[in-house]
Amino acid sequence: MRVPKPWTQADLNVLSASYGVRPIQAIADELDRSVPAIWHGIAKYGIKRNGSLGYINSHKCERWQDWEEQYLIEEYATTPTEVIAEKLERTAAAVYCRANYFGLTKTNVYRTRRQQT
Repeated sequence: MRVPKPWTQADLNVLSASYGVRPIQAIADELDRSVPAIWHGIAKYGIKRNGSLGYINSHKCERWQDWEEQYLIEEYATTPTEVIAEKLERTAAAVYCRANYFGLTKTNVYRTRRQQT
């Protein structure tokens, strides 16, 4: 099994500047990588067609800590996702994905109201 070559900052800069401007095959040739590796890098690092590196933003890109997961488990059903995201300094998408990983769901307010009447 072949071990993938790690992405360097220089590779990411080329990928970011080239994605959406040049053909993927040309980028792969320049970086000495396969076309699937280029697509994987684009997805993994959140590179956008406008040349921005999606992984460089105000939100952290770190593993979830135990206290964050516990807070998510306790609050997800009744607290808006945006509020949880702000508290944990993560994106709403990251909160949704982690909640999905744990099988958490939101409380259906409308169903609860209908059952009470």
